[in-house]
Amino acid sequence: MKQLWYSMAILAALACCTPAAMAQTPASPRTTPPTQTAPSSSGTIGPVVNLWYAGLTTGVAGAAKSGGAFGGEAGVRTWRSLDVSLESGWFQNAVRSESLDSATTLANYLQASQGKPAGSNVKEPAAYLTINGRWVFESQRKWRPYGIVGVGGARVSHKSSFTLNGADISGSLNQYGVTLGNDLSGHTSHAAVTAGLGVLIPWNKWYVDVGYRLTSILVSGGAANVNRLNLGFGARF
Repeated sequence: MKQLWYSMAILAALACCTPAAMAQTPASPRTTPPTQTAPSSSGTIGPVVNLWYAGLTTGVAGAAKSGGAFGGEAGVRTWRSLDVSLESGWFQNAVRSESLDSATTLANYLQASQGKPAGSNVKEPAAYLTINGRWVFESQRKWRPYGIVGVGGARVSHKSSFTLNGADISGSLNQYGVTLGNDLSGHTSHAAVTAGLGVLIPWNKWYVDVGYRLTSILVSGGAANVNRLNLGFGARF
């Protein structure tokens, strides 16, 4: 009987101690997946151009007079921070002061010979195509400055108009003894060079390009230096 009571006491003690022991046993650590850093939504990590890019440009451009500018470009990253691109575009008016002066001289002749007020105007829209080299100063900053140079060609249209006593006589100048040269009529083709500075702003796969470019069209007797404030938008890959 004592042995039975002794065995029951041992079982009771074990029953009381087991929950306490289980409560003090540290739980096995949970296995949690490692925290992953989400890619930056700013898209500014890494180079501006991984392989190639393409975009459209617009802005204001002009030499003696100003007008609009439109174009497009596509390029490829060739070495370190050097991009080589092909750019094509159009200037609304690349007229030089020399062309305006020549037209004014003819208008003065018409006024003196006809005894009536005369006037003139010249517009020279130009299409261009250049091969550019662009060096981008890569960094972790959001803004990436660059310098660009290019060589190519341009085709200039010479559009002159003349009035006499308020009437347009552009199509009948011969009857007044006036013959226009190729600086005031027709089309001419010339070599062109470009240089400029700007800033690239990458955002995910897109970019914004803000800058200044000078395109010098090497016309006969000088150059039409077209200053351009450039705004571009495109995709980078």
